[in-house]
Amino acid sequence: MANEVKLSDKEIETFVKKRDGVVAASITDGPDKKVRNFLVIGCGDGGCNIASLIKTQIPMTKVIAYNTSERAMNNLTTDINIIPLKTDEEAGKDEKTEDGSGKDRGLSQSIFKRGSYRQVANKAIEYINADNTIEYILITTTTGGGTGGGISPMLAKFMADNLPIPVIVLGVYPSLSEDATAMYNAMAWQSEVEKYNIPYIILDNNKSDSNPVTIHRIVNELAADTIKLLSGVLYGNTNITAVDNQDMYTLLTMPGRISAIGSADKLPVGKSLDDYLIEHFTQSQMVAPVNLKGVALFVKGPEDLISRVDTSLTKFSAQYGVPAIQYVHLEESKDTYIAVVCSGCGEASDRLAMCKQRYDEVMDGVAETQSSVDTLLQDMSSPIGGSNRAGKKPRISLNTELDLSALNL
Repeated sequence: MANEVKLSDKEIETFVKKRDGVVAASITDGPDKKVRNFLVIGCGDGGCNIASLIKTQIPMTKVIAYNTSERAMNNLTTDINIIPLKTDEEAGKDEKTEDGSGKDRGLSQSIFKRGSYRQVANKAIEYINADNTIEYILITTTTGGGTGGGISPMLAKFMADNLPIPVIVLGVYPSLSEDATAMYNAMAWQSEVEKYNIPYIILDNNKSDSNPVTIHRIVNELAADTIKLLSGVLYGNTNITAVDNQDMYTLLTMPGRISAIGSADKLPVGKSLDDYLIEHFTQSQMVAPVNLKGVALFVKGPEDLISRVDTSLTKFSAQYGVPAIQYVHLEESKDTYIAVVCSGCGEASDRLAMCKQRYDEVMDGVAETQSSVDTLLQDMSSPIGGSNRAGKKPRISLNTELDLSALNL
């Protein structure tokens, strides 16, 4: 970047204001540049693990890991780890957080607002000023937890408000086997990302036939592969060089959800490109596009593949939406890699409905258990006095912030 980015105290104080639009940035790449460099900020346990794997697979990427827990932070591959201080008001001192925020979004947001946003912002500015190849900021997180799910939308908005570099959030939905709090946090995260108008990517930890360790590994690897695709490291130059630079910039800064998939699998004879891509979305932990607005198609392979492939994506568009903007990158190579990047997509309403259903089922179970206990207590009195009937707990509205301070989740 030509000029250093500096934040005044007044600018810092207004970082939670709602954005009016997408921050603009100029494209300065030459026509031969094929790599779009990311600054990655991992938030929370899951987000830091994803960021660490991206750093491992794309070493040139600068990675900041932010977490309210020290657990396993030393095992990460990052450029810097930031563990904010928490304030012990009774003792009148600050101390390192030991156990993180659990799933308490409010606690993580409070810690972030008290000053750790300055730590993250200052380090991000340092890296951006030192490296003019950084064109995007990527914030990685899981959505069901407290630290990443709680502060990643706020952090994304803060960065987008103050830095002239586009911001993308990569989030991971929780497994439907998790508790009601994870479902609530995921939906609250979704609401905030949509409200702040930040482009985002969604992966899914829900897969019934895999154990948690396996599915986390699959999702983390998919996240790293997605960033390799978006960065352009998987492709070389082509006579349509704009696809690698300005046009991809247009797609990646379009508000809404980004859904991307790529594979080195060869296109079987007799199978259309549409069927190939739809099949890979169906089998992947990448949440498929809905009502997409822009699409970039990348096809790399031998000349016979390039010559016979139908890039019109008619069936694909019929299923996922007709794009207003469409770009195609064709590249002859001995290696095959086929990918599609969809942007401006709508939220994954079907998957969010599953989160809501899971939340309702858990909370209904709590209510039913309480109701049964109430019935048993009707003809009983406490041997130590007090009321002879316990009050039934009300349902918790999704519009009300949960108080998780007494829960051991």
